[in-house]
Amino acid sequence: MRLLTLTLDWLEKLLAVIAVTALALMSLSLIFQVIMRYVFDRPTVWSEEFATLSFVALVMAAIPIALRRHEHIALEFLLNKTPLAIRTVLNVVVALLTIGTFALLAYLAWGLLPSAERQLLTGITLAVGFDVKLSWMYATVPVGFTCAVIFGVENMIKGRQKAEEAEVLSLDDVTNIRGAV
Repeated sequence: MRLLTLTLDWLEKLLAVIAVTALALMSLSLIFQVIMRYVFDRPTVWSEEFATLSFVALVMAAIPIALRRHEHIALEFLLNKTPLAIRTVLNVVVALLTIGTFALLAYLAWGLLPSAERQLLTGITLAVGFDVKLSWMYATVPVGFTCAVIFGVENMIKGRQKAEEAEVLSLDDVTNIRGAV
């Protein structure tokens, strides 16, 4: 289990590096585009496509990270008012729905790659001198959602372990209360 956790920690760090790099590249290309267009009156043909490519990479790297860190929006105030047993079941149901949704999106996105292989990011292709296919951008989607599935399974397993620990703690509390009386 320790090796798996280390591997997933490494994957999260890799995704974080991708997200930060994509954000920096997107920002730089947009700043460059604004300067070229409004200061020099020479707009670039590639910067808008490059910013879009960077944005998609950023989002697809950030989704699994946020899922692993439990940083997505949740309605926890209702969940916290339920008994532990119901809360555990609801957490498992939500985790399964999340994993299923991300798995379905990864599968559907994978199916789009063949059609995207025939299309080019024309502005970037003209700038670099070789074919930059739209599938390069689309490939980040199934990869990001697959990472989200992996982290979702990890969260579900960890959540179940925490629920079991909470049950053991509550049983210990009952035992200690009985012993004190």
